[in-house]
Amino acid sequence: MFHYPINFSFKIKDLDSSNLIVLDSNQFNVSADIPVEFNGQGRALSPEDYYMFSLVTCFFTTFLKLSSQKNIDFKIKNIGCVSVLDRGEDSKPFVKNVTLNFDFSSNNSVDFKRLVDFTKDNCFILNSVKTNFIIDINEIHESI
Repeated sequence: MFHYPINFSFKIKDLDSSNLIVLDSNQFNVSADIPVEFNGQGRALSPEDYYMFSLVTCFFTTFLKLSSQKNIDFKIKNIGCVSVLDRGEDSKPFVKNVTLNFDFSSNNSVDFKRLVDFTKDNCFILNSVKTNFIIDINEIHESI
């Protein structure tokens, strides 16, 4: 069992006019740049990419942790993700939707789908944002 609150932190290296933001965290060097869609140079992933990545990876790491406690064998393939940046009712831009789609095969598709729904409802990052997180899954019949 986990004891809350749990704190996470990181530091960003010095920032200058090059607009490249570099995070140095736990042996990982991560960079971010202004997205091409906003006339950036595209030298690194954008904050929008990282936001989408954090939602998806939180979902999958939670799913993997929960599925390890169940007797469900599965294979997930063709994972894709799309986000929609739009303006809210207050006219401020925000990430309105993130759609995760993938194909799966499982020895128990009913329990697999239930676990997907349970994971979505219990993923702490998904519960912390107003972005609509949509999961579009397609069952394929393939040996596991």
